[in-house]
Amino acid sequence: MLDRVTTTIDSLAKIIQTLSSGGMSGRLLARREHDMRLEEGEIFFTKGKIVDAKAAYRVGVEALDWMRTWQDCAFSFHPSKESQHIPILPPTVLIDAANARSTTGFNQASPVKKPLGVRRQKPDTLKLVVVLQETLLPEAVPYRTQAADKALQLLKEEACSRIHRHIFLLVDGHRSVSDLMRLIGRDKDEVVKLLRDLEKLDIIHFLN
Repeated sequence: MLDRVTTTIDSLAKIIQTLSSGGMSGRLLARREHDMRLEEGEIFFTKGKIVDAKAAYRVGVEALDWMRTWQDCAFSFHPSKESQHIPILPPTVLIDAANARSTTGFNQASPVKKPLGVRRQKPDTLKLVVVLQETLLPEAVPYRTQAADKALQLLKEEACSRIHRHIFLLVDGHRSVSDLMRLIGRDKDEVVKLLRDLEKLDIIHFLN
């Protein structure tokens, strides 16, 4: 996966936070040796938002949470077209920026932005309020959280429509909301509603 990696970092979470704060779009590749095994992963950014992550057999939030724990690993960042107008700093400068955040107390990685946002109430209540974000960016990418056969069986049990089954089968962890709109020929509001229905059944999820 990584062909020209020569830069190492003591904490991958620092680089993830630096790229997010910088509003970057592109792909972060990382590699480490752990327990005599070579482990590789990749994280995709769109305007600073993490939209997907993959590492070994892990995908989505699970992959991202795991990669944030990586230490003493090699990395490279490959900007997408929408970030090419932004000067890309050398990896060593990225490391300096990440370390500066660490020393100033701003190195804590922000939580993954999920469709179900979590907001704390007053400290004395110790309760969580779940806030559903109704809108989705066109570049948001859904991924499956259930195997196809189990998900389709659940859709059948819930008496969901054929279009629900169709859009679920199109979700592959790479197609964005705008891709799905084009493929099924529906407007954004209808596609978002369909995806939210699938999300409520816990058979798909979003990272951004």
